[in-house]
Amino acid sequence: MHTLGIVAVTVAVIVGGLAVLMVAAGIWARRGEGRPDRPGVETACRFRGGSHLATADERASEAEHGSLYLGEGVMAALVAALQELGVKTLDPDADDFGWGVQATLEGRSAYVHLWRDAEQEDDGWLLLVLDPGSGGPGAPEIVPAVRDALGTIAGLDRITWLPRERVRGTYPELLAGRKSGG
Repeated sequence: MHTLGIVAVTVAVIVGGLAVLMVAAGIWARRGEGRPDRPGVETACRFRGGSHLATADERASEAEHGSLYLGEGVMAALVAALQELGVKTLDPDADDFGWGVQATLEGRSAYVHLWRDAEQEDDGWLLLVLDPGSGGPGAPEIVPAVRDALGTIAGLDRITWLPRERVRGTYPELLAGRKSGG
């Protein structure tokens, strides 16, 4: 009976330790999300247009999930434009909401994440250039390339760059899993 008690306590300590490690890892991975942009660098962008780039799969998904998972077509066009500018990219992928891609230029990497802006009508979109490790502001070397690439995509307009703090309020709502725009 004494051995069984020791085993139970050991298992409880291991499970508790793993739970603490998982929480700590989650906090560490998101450590930079609240950091503002560096002075003179704006890593957030709002723009209009882009629905004309939606794939058939996106349109089918929109009928079921709303606009939460849109962005594949816009991201494919952005990746092609970035590559034309010499930016190396991994394959874009669906994120918790919207689409993202890891981009590298001059040895510096950023995660470029875009999604439909649930707060705006008329085909509004949001884009953030993020640090892939912390979620904070992305490498400032990549921002001009993303700015230039967006400007080459036909049908996008009203492209406005702003400090990331001005769009952070849309994150919690999306991360909570609420449907947007549909």
